[in-house]
Amino acid sequence: NSISSMNKSLIYITNLRSVNLNGNMLREFSMQEIYGLMKLRLLDLSHNHIEKLTGRLENVSDIPTKTLLYQLLLGNNLLRSLDGALAGLGNLRRLILSNNLLENIFAEDFEKMEELEILDLSNNRLKSLEAFSKVSFFPLTYLYDIF
Repeated sequence: NSISSMNKSLIYITNLRSVNLNGNMLREFSMQEIYGLMKLRLLDLSHNHIEKLTGRLENVSDIPTKTLLYQLLLGNNLLRSLDGALAGLGNLRRLILSNNLLENIFAEDFEKMEELEILDLSNNRLKSLEAFSKVSFFPLTYLYDIF
């Protein structure tokens, strides 16, 4: 496909469990697109042109009441930073960020991700994992190659 914008098109499909938008033309994705989809467990946004994630809720503690997302696939995009847009995804278990342009990650980017088990940061431009020294609850099962 050649989808370039979501325009809140998923909001009323409340029974969605899995959304595959792999291989489209998305340049930006707002997390607001999925808040309220309480049955959504998998969101695949890989192989797009996403440069920016937006839609962060100011009150991160509200996010678990907005989504129960378990897997978020953002590999093979053009992300340079996360800008805290994923903070608060407390049910997230698998986060794939491989093959992006990430140069820095911050502790705030992973705030409230107590259930995260798999994090793939391979093939980015990271030089340090200092952010994880500030995240005391991080019970990762797998941390893929990042250098």
